[in-house]
Amino acid sequence: MTLDLRADCSRCAGLCCVALPYQRSADFPESKPAGRPCRHLGAGAAPYACGIHDRLAADGWRGCVAFDCAGAGPHTVQVSYGGRGWDAAGSRAAPELPDAGAAFAAEQFATFRALLPIFELAWYVAQARTLTAPDGRAPDAGLAAELAHAAD
Repeated sequence: MTLDLRADCSRCAGLCCVALPYQRSADFPESKPAGRPCRHLGAGAAPYACGIHDRLAADGWRGCVAFDCAGAGPHTVQVSYGGRGWDAAGSRAAPELPDAGAAFAAEQFATFRALLPIFELAWYVAQARTLTAPDGRAPDAGLAAELAHAAD
């Protein structure tokens, strides 16, 4: 199976906006624990859209601008959960979801957090496969084969 290593928010359920924590810093104007939806999630045109997407950097959300899930979010929702978002079994008011909804959401968040570093690593492997040495030599054939195997 070839992984799609592109972030595609239209195929996700705002997992990065819910499953991941952030701390008040130069990158975020406030703190949020993992599992709680960002207060801007769902305030946009689409159900999982960011209400301030067009002004994230200006409003101090530089961490959101810089973040790229490398396709882990869409893969989690579309492949691992058949297109169902974290709120499919209950209310969007996590963590106050009904028991079944909370369990489903927690499982999906854990899946996303587990897949995220795998997809990030796969992205780096894919990038490495495109590199050539400064003198124009192609990469070592054995290394190229290992990278190809790792990416698949």
